[in-house]
Amino acid sequence: MTPYLPYIFGAVAFFGGLYLFLLSYRIYIPNKQDEKNKERFENWHQKFGTFGKVASILLILYGAYDLVTGNPEKYKVGNDEKIESPIKKEWTTEDKEQFVNGCIESTGLKALNYPKLVRKYCECSFESIQNALTYEEYIENHNLTQKEHLAIINPIISDCKDSIQKAMNELEKE
Repeated sequence: MTPYLPYIFGAVAFFGGLYLFLLSYRIYIPNKQDEKNKERFENWHQKFGTFGKVASILLILYGAYDLVTGNPEKYKVGNDEKIESPIKKEWTTEDKEQFVNGCIESTGLKALNYPKLVRKYCECSFESIQNALTYEEYIENHNLTQKEHLAIINPIISDCKDSIQKAMNELEKE
C-alpha cells in the first residue's frame, strides 16, 4: 500500500474545495468571453450556489484533515489480518459420511467386488486424513490441482492403501 494516498486525496479534496469555494462565493469568476458562458455560470450559481458553499467548506476541511493526519490505514482496501474463515474447523460425522461415500463411489468396480474392504479402506483414509489435517486444510488442499492434492494426500493414506492391497491379494488367492 502506498503511504502517499492520504496526501494525494487530501490535496485533491483541499484544492477542489478551495476552487469550489472561490466559485461559490464569487471570489473568482471565470474569464468568460461571451454572454452564453456568463449566463451558464449565473444559472449554475443560482442552482448550486448554496450547495457549493457548504460542499466547498466540507471538502476543504476533509482535505486539510487528510493532509495533517496522513493516515495510510484509512485507504487500506484489503485486510492483512487473518479473518475468521466461514469454513468450519472441526470434522463432523456428516463430513465422514460424505468422504466415505465419495471415496466408495470413486473406487468404481472395486466397490462392487469388495464392498467391505473398500468401506474399510475409505474409513481408514478418512481417519488418517482427519488426524493429519484440519477440515480447513483439507478443503484448501482439495481446491488445488488433482496432482498437487494427491501429492499431499497419498503419503497420509499410504498405510490404508497398503493394508487394503494386502487384504485384496489374500482374497484373490483364495
